[in-house]
Amino acid sequence: MKRFLISLSAIATLAAVPTFSSAPVLAELQQTGEAIAQRLRRPEVKLKLSAQKKLVKLDKNGQKKVSWKAVKDGAVVQPGDVLRYTLSGRNIGDAAAANLVLKQPIPAQMRYVLNSATNNAGMTVMYSIDNGKNFVKKPMVKVKQADGKIVEQPAPPELYTHVQWSAANQLPAQSDLKAFYEVKVR
Repeated sequence: MKRFLISLSAIATLAAVPTFSSAPVLAELQQTGEAIAQRLRRPEVKLKLSAQKKLVKLDKNGQKKVSWKAVKDGAVVQPGDVLRYTLSGRNIGDAAAANLVLKQPIPAQMRYVLNSATNNAGMTVMYSIDNGKNFVKKPMVKVKQADGKIVEQPAPPELYTHVQWSAANQLPAQSDLKAFYEVKVR
């Protein structure tokens, strides 16, 4: 509907332009048309979150075999269960999405599994330990030693509150992305 209305306004503009100075008018119309086209082209990234439960079985040779089973609404999980969250996205728009940032909270009853956050789009992964206020690649905490000295150490996984993926490149129109992270039920 909007595209049709914009097209009509461009036609109305063309009809109202005097024909005696055609060169500058045509250049102006071309610029106006390009500006309208740019406004019509927009990225639109649709996201979907799903979860899978890790299943570990022994094969005939006694080797562990890992598989993932989809978790449905109302599913019961137990302490110690590992879940993998998958954030699937698609840019359904007709322009590239720039400066794309995805943020996912880690549920309070879960603990982040270190080094499990990945993606298929070359995005940078960062973490928060302060409820999403600040994000860094390697969260650190200050710990007081027995001798009273304070040192910085990597934050334990139970302090992680959010995972963030940031795209350095644009996500082209009609392109897909997936981001993953794992948590363990407390």
